[in-house]
Amino acid sequence: MTKALADTALAALRQQPAEGVADVWTDGDLGFVLLLHRRKDGAMAEELYCAQRAEDGTWDRPEHLNGGLLGLDPGNDPTAVTTALAGEPIRVLSASETLLHTGRGEEDGYETAHIWQLLITPEADALTTESTHRKVTSPLSLLILFPGETAHVSATRDARPLGAPPDPQRPHTA
Repeated sequence: MTKALADTALAALRQQPAEGVADVWTDGDLGFVLLLHRRKDGAMAEELYCAQRAEDGTWDRPEHLNGGLLGLDPGNDPTAVTTALAGEPIRVLSASETLLHTGRGEEDGYETAHIWQLLITPEADALTTESTHRKVTSPLSLLILFPGETAHVSATRDARPLGAPPDPQRPHTA
C-alpha cells in the first residue's frame, strides 16, 4: 500500500489527476501531499507525503511523513464534515511539526515545518492567507509554515470570509 500511496503523491505533485488526493501544497522546491484512503478495516485514514524537486525540475519520490485515522469520511459524507465543524467554517483538524532538509535552513539546510491539516466547510470555495488564495479541492486542506512565517487563514466563498478564522487562542506561526 505504501508504494501505491507514494506513487499517488508523486502523480499529484506532477499535477496529474489522482484519486484520493485531498490537497497539494508546494513551496518552491518542496511539495506536500495529503492523501485519503480506506483501510482494510473500513476506516478512513490520511497520509502526508513530502518530496523535493530535483535540479532538473522533476519531483523526487515522496517520503511518508505521518498518517493516522481520520475519524470521518469527508469525501462521501458532507454531514460528517458539518458536524465536526460544529458551526465553524474552518477548524484545525491536526497540527504537527517535522524537521526537513530544505537546503535553506541555518542548521545544515534543515528547517522545521509546521503542518496544519484544516477541515473546511463545504460552503467554501477557497482558503485565504495573507499571501495566498487557493481553491479548495477537498474539505481537507494543508497549511505549511516555516520559521518566521505567520498565517491568518480563513475559509472564503466568492472571496468573502465565512465566519471567524480558526481558534484565535492558538496562533498559526512558525
